[in-house]
Amino acid sequence: MAQDDHNPSSLTGNPYESPQDNPPEDGKTDDSTPVQRWPPQPNLPMALVWTIGLMVIQIVVGAVIGIGLLVIGATFYNEGPSPDGQLPPWMTNILIPIATLTTLASAIAVAALYYRGQTGRRIAWRFCSMTQLVIVLLSVIPMATVASEVVNWAAEFLPHFNAEVFLSFSQQPFLIVFLAACVLPGLGEEIFFRGFMHHGLSKRYGMALSILVTSLLFGIMHVDPVQSCGAAFLGLWLHYLVWHTESLAAPIILHILNNTLAFVSMRFADQLPVPGLNYSEPDTITHTPPLLLLAALAAVIPLAIAIWQSRTYWVLPDGTRWVSDFDEPSTPDKDLQARASHDNASILTWLAIAITFSLFLAAVLFASQSVSELTVERLLARHS
Repeated sequence: MAQDDHNPSSLTGNPYESPQDNPPEDGKTDDSTPVQRWPPQPNLPMALVWTIGLMVIQIVVGAVIGIGLLVIGATFYNEGPSPDGQLPPWMTNILIPIATLTTLASAIAVAALYYRGQTGRRIAWRFCSMTQLVIVLLSVIPMATVASEVVNWAAEFLPHFNAEVFLSFSQQPFLIVFLAACVLPGLGEEIFFRGFMHHGLSKRYGMALSILVTSLLFGIMHVDPVQSCGAAFLGLWLHYLVWHTESLAAPIILHILNNTLAFVSMRFADQLPVPGLNYSEPDTITHTPPLLLLAALAAVIPLAIAIWQSRTYWVLPDGTRWVSDFDEPSTPDKDLQARASHDNASILTWLAIAITFSLFLAAVLFASQSVSELTVERLLARHS
């Protein structure tokens, strides 16, 4: 049975606020004058340009502030880079929040520059339904488990130079870690990739190519080759969520919680040992046990089906569905008085979710217990 999400909520207010159509270039407004229709942006070349531009902005801002910190460190603390070129931990702990804040500011600026009064509508700045939210929350740990194994395999062949940096940052006050490494990246990167970039590419080239290209660029933006592989893989799921929920809130929430889980697993690796998910030893690659990986994959499948079955659509006052045209935003104009609606996932799907998620949790507990026993044996061996 369909459920209507009346008065669809926005993350920060009305998602339809200040909608403005592009006026005719000659300034005429009579009905006989055709309105110039511009294809959605960005296209493929501009998507690459904007991604490189975002990386350049991060590098320039980081370099300027980094030089300032080095001057301060050398002048007042007699401290500088280590012989291998590593910055002191306190400098890194300042640069990470600045980098993520720069990403958020740049993403908002780019989206506002392109879409102006229609920014919220174009990037689907609205909340998802409660059913979709539950599915998103349930998918966090299984998807993190699978993505972590992608990272583990990538680490077998590619250089990984951010592990120690993130491990050190994870030991900072948790509020700082949560805001700087979870909330800010979740907002900035999702606005840029699943909001701004997704809109133009999907309207121009179709959903499949948009998902592949945007996920690839999302991975490249993370710079670290190993981290890029995990980010690109996770980007596929983030894209799947925004595609079917018509809401940027869904990938934002998952992104924030995924990063939070990663830093919690680093911070409390000894207390929460999950093989393949912890990063307590940056130079050691620990693969996820096959049983746990299989259980995670099994848990994701019914969740993906549930998102598809509960996907969002828009209903016009006459009962017909609103369909976005080539150059239309993701959210209908307020004047159309359309309401967001969605169907429920089937009972069989929810039953499959309950069974597979329970088995996944059992596999996590079993794997954690095995790691704990192995850790105790190693500690006893060292002291014997």
